[in-house]
Amino acid sequence: MRRMVPDSHAFFMDATALTRERAKDIITGKTIKVPGGDILVAGFPCTDVSIMNPHCKENRAKVEKGGLSTGSVFKAIDEFLTLQESVIAAVLENVLGLSAGKDISKSNLAVVLQQLGIRFFVRAYHLNACWSGLPQSRPRIYIVALRRTWLDAHATTPEKAATMLDDLIRTFVDPCHPVTPLERFLLDDHDLSVKDH
Repeated sequence: MRRMVPDSHAFFMDATALTRERAKDIITGKTIKVPGGDILVAGFPCTDVSIMNPHCKENRAKVEKGGLSTGSVFKAIDEFLTLQESVIAAVLENVLGLSAGKDISKSNLAVVLQQLGIRFFVRAYHLNACWSGLPQSRPRIYIVALRRTWLDAHATTPEKAATMLDDLIRTFVDPCHPVTPLERFLLDDHDLSVKDH
């Protein structure tokens, strides 16, 4: 992780640790003061909402109340975002089962969007790794949240924010985009290690 994001100050294994004053940094192994930041990128457990779980529909009320692992970790993330007003954006990830149900307005996704929507402008995206040229299917829900006070301070309307986010997401999944995310990681044809094979 440190190699991929060298300017990061710390990495934490468990989002519930973020609501404490101190937590263990998984890179250094040291217990440090939980720093603020500009952007939070996190996932929360999917076991309670996965369509592979036969009880996922029954679990909605428990997740909504902060119960089970999915609800308790999301609750911790929401508490962190409440406490850390310096965080202007968040990207959260979970499985498609988060939006499962006949009526999406009664899904766990609706609960998450409603809770985050108190302080953030939120958009949810259904993305799949294979749409970016990766050789696997990993459909996921990505929730992008922008703090409303930050939008107001920058005279950005929710409509402008939605357009900006939609355009950004389109660059990751548009096969006609000049450089796909996969191509950014591939070696150039002129690289000596490619020519040797």
